[in-house]
Amino acid sequence: MFTSTEKIAEKTIIKIHKDISDIKKAEDFNDELMEVYNIGEKEIVLDLSKINVINSSGVGKILFFYKLLKDKGGNLYMTRPNQYVKEVFDTFMLHVLIPEISLESLK
Repeated sequence: MFTSTEKIAEKTIIKIHKDISDIKKAEDFNDELMEVYNIGEKEIVLDLSKINVINSSGVGKILFFYKLLKDKGGNLYMTRPNQYVKEVFDTFMLHVLIPEISLESLK
């Protein structure tokens, strides 16, 4: 499994356990995101603490997921990205669309 989920307050935390470093991994990641989307969750936090590498395919899947959530009135957040992931998100301007929040603030 690429991810695990837990509920904190009204938000679903998706903890990503593997790097998203190629197209196959991005597709697997997308499948697991869609499982969460299809059960109707609208407030999602991506826990990026275990990711060391994310490529453009992974970024594309996150952007697609963001759009799906926004279209149904939901929100996407990120938490605990390392410096590399922050730089990738900054490069693609994802930090503007997907704000960073603290998990501690949800408890």
